[in-house]
Amino acid sequence: MRWLHQWLAALAVAALTAAPAIPAELIMFYRDGCPYCATWEREIGTIYDKTEFSRRAPLRRIDLDRAPAQVVLRSAVIYTPTFVLADADWEVARIEGYPGHEFFWGMLERLLQLIPARRTQERSVSTPDLAAALRFDLRHTEETIQ
Repeated sequence: MRWLHQWLAALAVAALTAAPAIPAELIMFYRDGCPYCATWEREIGTIYDKTEFSRRAPLRRIDLDRAPAQVVLRSAVIYTPTFVLADADWEVARIEGYPGHEFFWGMLERLLQLIPARRTQERSVSTPDLAAALRFDLRHTEETIQ
């Protein structure tokens, strides 16, 4: 049985070191007819994909009234737009509302500092991630081995 734990630990380490890091993601929750969402789209939405921020945290838009979040949120999203910085489908931080482009860019820069650099690498071609598929706690496995 010990060899099985060692093999699983080795497999996990190999998968973690071989697989490219999954980047953080910026999720914009919006509602149709939201004037602040429309302003954000005019001022930032058209250029976001061309920025360094997009490489560090690609944008995904979610209609708050139509689609499930598919991310673990710290609390319910009430205001639109709400921008959730997610790492591995878990909320790290959020920006609620849109008071203007200077505030948005400054806050986003601060939020991205919360994500380790290895997690914000440019998104590569999507391939299945073995470590994510296994989803077991390597620390627990290592304790079992010893």
